Amino acid sequence: MGLLREILAERTVRIPLDFGINENIVLFKLDNVERTHEGEVMKRNTFMTFARLNDKKEVVANSEFNYYNLNHEQDAEKVWQNLANQVSQLNNIANCINPGSTVDPTGAFKTEEELVKALTTKVGCDKLIKAMYESFESCVKDQVGENCPPMRLKLVTGSKGPWLQLPNEATIAEPMTQEVTKLTVTAYEVKRKNAATSTTTPAAITGDAKGTAPASNGVLGNLI
Repeated sequence: MGLLREILAERTVRIPLDFGINENIVLFKLDNVERTHEGEVMKRNTFMTFARLNDKKEVVANSEFNYYNLNHEQDAEKVWQNLANQVSQLNNIANCINPGSTVDPTGAFKTEEELVKALTTKVGCDKLIKAMYESFESCVKDQVGENCPPMRLKLVTGSKGPWLQLPNEATIAEPMTQEVTKLTVTAYEVKRKNAATSTTTPAAITGDAKGTAPASNGVLGNLI
């Protein structure tokens, strides 16, 4: 049965998660394998597939997200903010899955000055990306898949289209054991989603903006 379950888990599911606050979501897959698109290496890292499972532990909806690589050629403040955003979100997700765990890519640096300097070089950025992924993986690896504790996950649409992405916020997930959600979807996020989907087919994205609660944080969403 275990092998059969693995085979079934590899089926392509074309139903994405919903806009808004998704409930009973698990981190179903995680990897950092280099990928290509149209022959070009994608400048992305930390590929996370979040899924909703049915009572048989089968995937009924899923979406994959990842982060843009840190780019040493960008403005220093921008690179720093991208690093801080990714570390914050990965810590948030890790703590939903493994409470008390910490994602920390800074272990090889003695001072903030050393870290800032590393962000000005490709070698330094690549080193931090690798350390960030490895730290996150070590926090959650034993609970990725059907045994992952269920969580709530907030998803929004980007400014350039209807595709789902993680919001540009530090807190994007919370455990389902938290009885009253603190995740919210803003009126602006709903307005942007409606504007993005008004030119698409009705089946492209279904709205499910729960709660009463921006935008591209270097996270892309794709179906597996």
